[in-house]
Amino acid sequence: MNPAAVVMDIIFPNGDLVGIEAIAIVQRERTSPLPVIFVSQRDDFAARLAAVRSGGHAYFTKPVDAGRLIDALDRLTGSEENQPLRVLIVDDDADFGQQCVQSLEAAGMIA
Repeated sequence: MNPAAVVMDIIFPNGDLVGIEAIAIVQRERTSPLPVIFVSQRDDFAARLAAVRSGGHAYFTKPVDAGRLIDALDRLTGSEENQPLRVLIVDDDADFGQQCVQSLEAAGMIA
């Protein structure tokens, strides 16, 4: 079974570009490339260039904005949410819970 997309950190304990190198090997062995999103603490040109050359489709620096990551995944996978996401909020602070509800509903979700 093929993954819809891969989200990969570029830095591993054994090197700063090991994630990129691993994806490059996987992409070379495939007949159709996987959609790949790289994440990293590195924000330099060399890392970004290596990510593109290995077949990466997007690159995010940490901390990653979850909304932007989801948008990128949706673009790469062609996924479109037809129904609003449903979110259950559990918290012992009613005021905080209500703030979460308002934020999520403003984003088009059902809380």
